[in-house]
Amino acid sequence: MSTRYAPQACVPCRTLKRKCTKELPSCSLLHKDCGYPTPLRIRSARPEEVTVLSDRVKLLEQRLNGDASQGVNSDYATQPQFQGASLTLEVTNTHRLEFPAEFFLELENYRPMPPDHLNAKMFVPSDILRFLESKDSMQALFARYMTGTHSWLPILWNRRTAEKIDSFDESMESGLVLLLLCIKLVTDPPTEQDNAASTPLYRTAKGLCFRLENSCSLSLHLLQSVVLIAVYELGHGIFPGVQLTIAHAARLGIITGLHDRKHAPQLFKDPDTYKMREEERRTWWAIVILERYMNLGTYGQPLATPEPLQGTLLPCSEDSWDNQGGRLASNVPLFASSFSLTTEIGSYASTCQAAHILGLVLRHRDEQNTVVSDTHYRIAEAQRLHKTLVLLSLHLSGQATMDTHNVTNNFTAMGLCYAARVALYNMYACNEHYSATEARLGEETEMQQASIDGLKEVTQCVYQFAHSILDVAILDDQLISRSLLLTHSLYFAASELAWFIREMNYAEDVQFLKVIVELLTVMSRTWRVAKQYLKILEEDGSLASLTT
Repeated sequence: MSTRYAPQACVPCRTLKRKCTKELPSCSLLHKDCGYPTPLRIRSARPEEVTVLSDRVKLLEQRLNGDASQGVNSDYATQPQFQGASLTLEVTNTHRLEFPAEFFLELENYRPMPPDHLNAKMFVPSDILRFLESKDSMQALFARYMTGTHSWLPILWNRRTAEKIDSFDESMESGLVLLLLCIKLVTDPPTEQDNAASTPLYRTAKGLCFRLENSCSLSLHLLQSVVLIAVYELGHGIFPGVQLTIAHAARLGIITGLHDRKHAPQLFKDPDTYKMREEERRTWWAIVILERYMNLGTYGQPLATPEPLQGTLLPCSEDSWDNQGGRLASNVPLFASSFSLTTEIGSYASTCQAAHILGLVLRHRDEQNTVVSDTHYRIAEAQRLHKTLVLLSLHLSGQATMDTHNVTNNFTAMGLCYAARVALYNMYACNEHYSATEARLGEETEMQQASIDGLKEVTQCVYQFAHSILDVAILDDQLISRSLLLTHSLYFAASELAWFIREMNYAEDVQFLKVIVELLTVMSRTWRVAKQYLKILEEDGSLASLTT
């Protein structure tokens, strides 16, 4: 009969630290029953533990494959993986993702970095690649973006972005990966069944943006991505998220010094090319435009972006920016003592001009209740703003009349201009709210009459504008996607028309209101914020005349 052995030493031998023979039922050293420890039962792994282990193995394989293909040394430094996601930044040295503390603690000791110094490389995980799909899909996506959002918010350098997409692989600049996600976000709208604030694509883009910033990754692509996230949130009425995102974009732009290239600290060195500097200028202007538009419906909230400086330049023309003209173009100053009749001003530059004047109107509106000013000065400023807006309206409508193609290019600027006029006129169209103890001025009556006449003119212009867009939209299915910044001017006009109908009940005004509501309804299929405007109009009784 063969001797059986225990897998471990008996308890007495282990206690006395003697070499045990492990014989059963007792070891030969003691010649009596020994106590052997009960074998441990191995617990089966839980499913979530298996998933975590599998993810770690895949991550290690991905790192090893990347190291082998790139010849990375053993001291290759990585950022820690963020909990709850498989997004891991890979950088070639530890300094690249270390933000220079001197920039905030002792600016005199700081020297600007190269523009891509904080633009880390990342291995693109599968949960992001499933949105971007293949290189062909990304190229097709970018082509659709160029005919959509880019046509009214042209902040990307077409050639440089296209070249980076052509060279896309699984180890790319983190800023470009985020930018592509955000391009898809604003190009492919959510379905009617989806909640725009909780779609997987939106949450992935917001999550990646947070993780990149938390890793001190900062680049122009990241800032442009934040701008596009704000466009998505604005278009689908995600509040207060859009307000926070725009303010966040403003702070990022101010940190890098885009608001003042001459006097403000510059985080990065000057761009190597004119096109890259123009791309920075256009991105900053986009933040200015969105913030001023966002403050149309509210008041008393200080702007996060400062007013443009005296030497601020406008973006160049679209032909030069998109290389259609085959030449570099000049930049027209925002403030100039005289104008040249031969100077070409693009549609985006016109939008920037309209946004700047809108900002002046918003400041004038908010200072009325917060700053003690001379009544003469306040009325005089209102009259100057009125005349400036009228001239800008004539200029923009004149361009549209001369070239029907410009209707679709200039309508963003026209929408901002009309909204600014309504915001100004609403302050002075009724003068009964002034204190009875204050001295009244004859200029107040003049401004009141100009405001009433201006409201009537603007509502007619917006009606004609809306009618033209509905006609063109039949042939151009992309037109509505380019009309986001028109929504507030449409809402303003609808609200004023409802007031005219209550006061005078003209059949013409009812027809105007019907067309504007029709356009808002069409727009709501692409931009959900239009549906929110319609809901407000319905609840305050502005649409009652359309049901009688």
